Amino acid sequence: MNAGVDLVTGGAGFIGSELVGLLVAAGRRVVVLDDLSAGRAAYLDEVPRDRCTLVRGTILDRGLVQTLLGESERVFHLAARGLRQSIHDPEPVHAVNATGTLVLLEAARRARIERFIHVSSSEVYGPARTAPMDETHPTHPTTPYGASKLAGEAYARAAFITHGLPVVVVRPFNVFGPRSHHEGASGEVIPRFMLRALAKKPLIVFGDGIQTRGRRSTSIPPGVAAAIGPRTRAILAVHQMGMPCDLARLLPIAEAHGLSLIEDGACAAGSEIRLAERWEKIGRPHGLMACFSFYPRKLLTTG
Repeated sequence: MNAGVDLVTGGAGFIGSELVGLLVAAGRRVVVLDDLSAGRAAYLDEVPRDRCTLVRGTILDRGLVQTLLGESERVFHLAARGLRQSIHDPEPVHAVNATGTLVLLEAARRARIERFIHVSSSEVYGPARTAPMDETHPTHPTTPYGASKLAGEAYARAAFITHGLPVVVVRPFNVFGPRSHHEGASGEVIPRFMLRALAKKPLIVFGDGIQTRGRRSTSIPPGVAAAIGPRTRAILAVHQMGMPCDLARLLPIAEAHGLSLIEDGACAAGSEIRLAERWEKIGRPHGLMACFSFYPRKLLTTG
């Protein structure tokens, strides 16, 4: 075990690369294990080479995983295959998300890893039965992806109970931001909405348009009020993984400037949304009172 070294699986992905940057900024050395099926090596270009090493490979390679874990102090496990692939080709998704997690856990146990952070997904809950949701909400996944992520959670919990491996399970909800995917099987709705809005195209929403999604961010960046100009129409609260946004601090700023406080990125572009056969303009405020949110009982920073 090398003190100060973190292994990040899936570290060249959208979320993983952000995490790598934060770890390096905190003084850690990082080894990234990624097969680059969804991630890109270019996402790590801004990270100092002497603080980050990219290893191209799969978490199903037991020998490689054991070698890397033998040189690491902590593991952040983000490597996964996605939801859309699981619909038409579930077996490779199960292999990575469930079996791959078990391979990592066993190797981490043998290497006596200090902490194993398993990044799961809100998909393990399935459709919301109550709102707001918390960790006690029943887990009834309705997709092979959600089922495979719940299986990974079960293996992580079993590793803690059986072997005492220090494990933390994280269930991100709807994360978006720089480098989020907008195309292919990993494409997400928020970047797609933004691209259509920038191209002056309508935002297409399936269903009746009253669906809401909770997104929360960690803190209020300095200079929010100073950044508000004559053309500003709204403040968008952006989700940051595992760190909830204090919307109560944003609301007074929005009210003081006569702006909407938006928690749902679908409403952020201020353009038309296509609902079934009719068109509607976004005119009503969304966010704080209109969207339900997930309220974590324990934060990443304290858990």
